[in-house]
Amino acid sequence: LLIRLTSQLASITLKIFVKEHWSDGDDSFIAPKISDEDKAKIKVLVPKGLADKENRIRTAVVDIKLYIL
Repeated sequence: LLIRLTSQLASITLKIFVKEHWSDGDDSFIAPKISDEDKAKIKVLVPKGLADKENRIRTAVVDIKLYIL
C-alpha cells in the first residue's frame, strides 16, 4: 500500500513539475526551466508508467506525455 501511494504521489508531483518548468513560453511556467538533458531523461522514463497497474499513475503519465509533445 505504501509503495502504491508513493508511486501515485510521485507521478502527480512529476506532472505538476513538468507543467511548471517545461516551457518558459507557457502561462504556468515557473523558473527554472528543465534542462534539455533532464527533458531527454523524462521523455525516456515517463512512457514506462503506462504499464503500471494503478489507473491514477497511468492517467498522470498520459497527462505528462500530452504536455511534453
